[in-house]
Amino acid sequence: MKHLYPILFIFSFLSAEIYDVSIPENDTASYNYADFRMWVNDSTDTLRGIYWFMHPNNGDSRNIVTDSAYQALVSEQNFALMGAHIFNMHMNTGIGDAVIAAMDSFAVLFHHDELEFVPFFVNGYSWGGQFGYHFTKWIPERMVGFITQKGGYHDTTDAGDAIEVPGLMFVGEDDL
Repeated sequence: MKHLYPILFIFSFLSAEIYDVSIPENDTASYNYADFRMWVNDSTDTLRGIYWFMHPNNGDSRNIVTDSAYQALVSEQNFALMGAHIFNMHMNTGIGDAVIAAMDSFAVLFHHDELEFVPFFVNGYSWGGQFGYHFTKWIPERMVGFITQKGGYHDTTDAGDAIEVPGLMFVGEDDL
């Protein structure tokens, strides 16, 4: 019975709520779908940011919010944990606006108004990494950092203010 108490303590420490938000396309958008899931530790008074993990193209990273290792990581930093199922990485499709609209909805659901303005940290794999970089270029003032883990082509156009955002890009010697 001695061993049961620490386990119960861990689970009670990581108590939280999980919400899903979907942002449908409007008449000016062309991103197909934008589905988000977020986890926030109940013991977090004020969030300092959002850790967002993105899977490869058409992948669904929403279940990352149930990963206890990621929950512990973000709890230590007073961050929310988010995953998404989105189709388009190009901000001109309206997908960036859909992300911001989802944050506004999460702010209401979690009763954490700061979700409307706290920064993102995007960790993306393959296409998800490219999305993270596009998102960083689109709204660098809302980014605390990004990781793009992908081979092959990266967008090499002018990074603009995104050059000021800390980033880690895994790029092979022969990648363009």
